[in-house]
Amino acid sequence: CYLLFLLPAIGAISEILPTFSGKPLLARGAVSGSIAAIGALGLLAWMENMYTASIPIGWLYGSMAAALLLAVPLGILFVNWIGTLAFGVIRLRAPMLFALGAISTLSFGLAGELMHAVIPVNWLLADTTDATAVTGYVFVGGPLLGGLAALYYWFPKMTGRTMGEGMARASLLLIIVGVHLTLVPLALAGLEGQP
Repeated sequence: CYLLFLLPAIGAISEILPTFSGKPLLARGAVSGSIAAIGALGLLAWMENMYTASIPIGWLYGSMAAALLLAVPLGILFVNWIGTLAFGVIRLRAPMLFALGAISTLSFGLAGELMHAVIPVNWLLADTTDATAVTGYVFVGGPLLGGLAALYYWFPKMTGRTMGEGMARASLLLIIVGVHLTLVPLALAGLEGQP
């Protein structure tokens, strides 16, 4: 369900990467279709967070199928983003750095979400700190870093004033280091069964 929070960040990243790589977005139509598919499948997969509730097993399998199908549009997005960056002249300004941080952090969270989409795995890891870590990676990677990328990208266009590059680099470094120092131990403890 919280994949819907990612849609604005996905749109912002898809605008920032072509600007700072000097290449057009690899397949704009595929990215637009992927965003629409994520919106639809994200609504269908919300029950993934309720696998341990007393819900009929057929609904659980449907939710698992929708959650696993999300790997297709998300994979299309990541392939398009990487293809846009490939062989481009990349300028590492603040919006691009935040966008790259968002992509890398999202990849951790979405891989964990794909693992949690499988019903037996979710039954074992529900209500553990691993589930908290996976959700944290998605929220930090998408809404936080994607939102900061959008802010650093559109603020100068709206106001005519740029934001500090040094402060952006320092804050990105603190966020990335902080999220990994916080969430990696949580994930490892959750895999050991820590509630």
